[in-house]
Amino acid sequence: MFNCSKDNFFQHLRDHYHEHFSHIDEESIAHIMYKCCHQFQAAGKECLSWLEFYESMKFHLNEERHPKTIQKLEELIANYQPQL
Repeated sequence: MFNCSKDNFFQHLRDHYHEHFSHIDEESIAHIMYKCCHQFQAAGKECLSWLEFYESMKFHLNEERHPKTIQKLEELIANYQPQL
């Protein structure tokens, strides 16, 4: 779980981007991650799981422009283990 409203949320997104997506050469992935977080904030849901975040990201991507990112998200969703 992470909190999109905390001061360090950008650091969490950046770290997660570098860990899972930085090797994928597709446009706007970091921007989409940031946009998803702001949409959760606007909806009043600031604390969320990475699974919720991955599903939100996948919803905002285009299969033609982001096939590798969608493939990576599907892998992350399938292997998601909630942290206790």
